[in-house]
Amino acid sequence: MKSKYEKIEQQSTTEIVAVILRDMKTLEFWKPIIVSLIVTPFVLFAGVVSAGGGHGDLIWFKVLFPYSGLQAFIFQSAALGILLMIVQFPVYGTILAFASKGKSFALTGLILTVVHISATVLCFVFLDTT
Repeated sequence: MKSKYEKIEQQSTTEIVAVILRDMKTLEFWKPIIVSLIVTPFVLFAGVVSAGGGHGDLIWFKVLFPYSGLQAFIFQSAALGILLMIVQFPVYGTILAFASKGKSFALTGLILTVVHISATVLCFVFLDTT
């Protein structure tokens, strides 16, 4: 059985927006976002503690925030790095919230995990571990 979002090509834009807005009114939609907002400060704290204020190792920082590490390699922007650290897990939660209907939730979670692990590997490859 196809989910509501898998039938997009058969529906008008108005119908799609109506389905999304209706789904956003349920607690089930908001659970991944709420969890990600609760987890974010703790993960940020763990990343900062592992970095030791610049005097520790960056292993857990790279594991938790690979996009921030990669942007440091590419753009070398502290502000962008901090922004990416703050929004990373809420973005994950939002993506999972939109996938919370049907079988796409597990697949989306798997894709997010693979992308995160791939970014972590790239972070370790391109950034000095000292």
